[in-house]
Parts: sequence; structure tokens; C-alpha cells
Amino acid sequence: MKKFMVLFLVFLCISFNIINPLPVFAQNTLKQGIYKVSDLNIPQNKFYTVQNFSKTNTSFIQFFDGNGKMIQAINLTPNSLKYDIIALDPNFTIVILGDGDVSID
Repeated sequence: MKKFMVLFLVFLCISFNIINPLPVFAQNTLKQGIYKVSDLNIPQNKFYTVQNFSKTNTSFIQFFDGNGKMIQAINLTPNSLKYDIIALDPNFTIVILGDGDVSID
């Protein structure tokens, strides 16, 4: 009975380490839409890079300040390189157009 309990606990611990519902690379993956920086789980006032890792689809990303003024816009081709973007303030809005998968790191 002790061996069964020990084996059960070992497999239980291993199963908790295997199950990871969200992969690390997909934490800041964004699709087409409008996003507020304050709603995303990224620290503000830090410089980031943006990349489209979709193999076939392009994306166009725009950054707006709190007054609706466009600050930066980037056209991201499929499998694009990483582009530096501005420091993100909590009241900024991010607009993504296209079917690509955009990652902010």
C-alpha cells in the first residue's frame, strides 16, 4: 500500500509539471483587434520589440497615445524580423490589422 501511495504521489507531481496551458512564447501574442496597454500583461515604460511570426499572413500595427494621436506604425511581413517599438504607456492603444500573429517582447 505504501508503494502504491508513493507512486501515486510521484505521478501526481509529475503530471502537474507537464500540464502548462499557455506556452511561454504565446503570452503576449496578439491577433487582429484593438488593445489597451493597461489591459495587457506587459510592464509599461519599457522598450519592446514586435514581430509577426505567422508564416503566411501580414499584419499592420499602430500605436496611439491617450489623445488618439498615432505615435508609431509598422507593417509586419510574414516571419518578420523583430522591430523596436516605443516605450508603452498604460493609456496607449494598440491597433492590429491583418491575420498575422503578432508578438510583443
